[in-house]
Amino acid sequence: MKALSLLFALLLSLPLAAATLKKERSVKAFPGYYRLISAESGKLIECNKLSSGVFEIYQRSYLGTKAQEWEIIQVDKGYHKIINREHGFSLDLPLGNSRLGEKISVWEYIGGANQQWKFERSKTGFYEIRNRASGNYLDLVGFSKEEKAPIQSWSRNGAKNQLWRVEKVSPKEKGVYYVDNGHIKVGLDLDCGGSISWISESGTDRNVVNTKDQGRFIQQSYYSGTFLDRRDEGQSEFWSPFPWNAIQAGDYYGNKPNLMEFRVEEDVIYTKTRPMLWDMNDDNAQAYIESWIKLEGNEIIYSGKLTRFLSHNPWGKKKIIQELPAIYLEKSLKSFFSYTGSDLWNGHLNAIPGEKVWERWVSHESWVACVDNSLWGVGVYMPGVADFAGGHYPADGKGDDPTSYMAPIIESELDANDTFEFTCYISLGHLSKIQHNVYVRRHKLELRQLGIITE
Repeated sequence: MKALSLLFALLLSLPLAAATLKKERSVKAFPGYYRLISAESGKLIECNKLSSGVFEIYQRSYLGTKAQEWEIIQVDKGYHKIINREHGFSLDLPLGNSRLGEKISVWEYIGGANQQWKFERSKTGFYEIRNRASGNYLDLVGFSKEEKAPIQSWSRNGAKNQLWRVEKVSPKEKGVYYVDNGHIKVGLDLDCGGSISWISESGTDRNVVNTKDQGRFIQQSYYSGTFLDRRDEGQSEFWSPFPWNAIQAGDYYGNKPNLMEFRVEEDVIYTKTRPMLWDMNDDNAQAYIESWIKLEGNEIIYSGKLTRFLSHNPWGKKKIIQELPAIYLEKSLKSFFSYTGSDLWNGHLNAIPGEKVWERWVSHESWVACVDNSLWGVGVYMPGVADFAGGHYPADGKGDDPTSYMAPIIESELDANDTFEFTCYISLGHLSKIQHNVYVRRHKLELRQLGIITE
């Protein structure tokens, strides 16, 4: 059952360190499957087969289907065939017609110039895709943002409706995408909005993440407004009344969110999710949750962002806590450490209480660790934030129900169309290594703020 961290009022609210968002880079090679995404609309080129057997090529919002995925295979120097993953046919300009406005289709690949395409990278990092036979380009009809707007052939205009992002489709491993840098292994559950479901040392199978229900994992969880009784709309009796609460991994009933986008760019894993309202039954929040995850040594650099787009806001505006992020851990990690005194950044440590559901702590060094009896475990560092919530639930529980929890927290008033973002640092290892990582990270951030380093 999800933790009731909302029981805590904040005494202190400090500014957040801004998330550092990586700029997108188009790929330089084309092994595997790709999505072709319009720079104008953000929608994907899809191949649809009608009941009559005729194929349509048009743009559509992300669905995660093979009909929106393409294999790009070089057939001649600079030229490629573009094969739809679902139907196996090649993107085709009928008869190589140079007439402006000719609709793009698909056909069995027969090696004609009308089925060969050149990817010309623009200064913006997107691609213009030129047909070999006609010399014209893939063009989104009328600069349209509408679903199922067709793709046509047109002379070059340099506009966004002829620019395409070529995004690699990353593989899944039983619904979980794993990344391992030789120090730690991290798994993102793509069926649960890209939430972190696995953290272990490389080469071991000791996973420290508790995933008993959708409210756990390591994930983004945002709150806003007043507590409402919405039982007549499907709200859980147990969680009524409740505020607006967007959960990355899914809702109390076990429904899964819609993962809208997933990509791996260099060493950063990006996900974009339409989250669920925790207390409701299969109710998508009017929001997007994005995350950027990067591994450095035994440390995870975790950036999160919420974008709300409420058309109706019955919860209203009210300050309430935010978890940055929520971190649920397996039950053997139940001792908490940090430094809660005033002689800062001098290597001091002290144990902090964690038996209640939940404690609240203040650490002006902005970090807390949760470790086992050997002092090995997980730490989280949130620059500029001194307030933390955490503890162990329940102390005498059996099976996988007991869990340890910790989260940097601040108080925030999220309005109907607000955005919210943060960056924190999660470490795995011995308590001494966790503290060392915090001190090194703090020093790097200071040097960056002074302009001495730019990494």
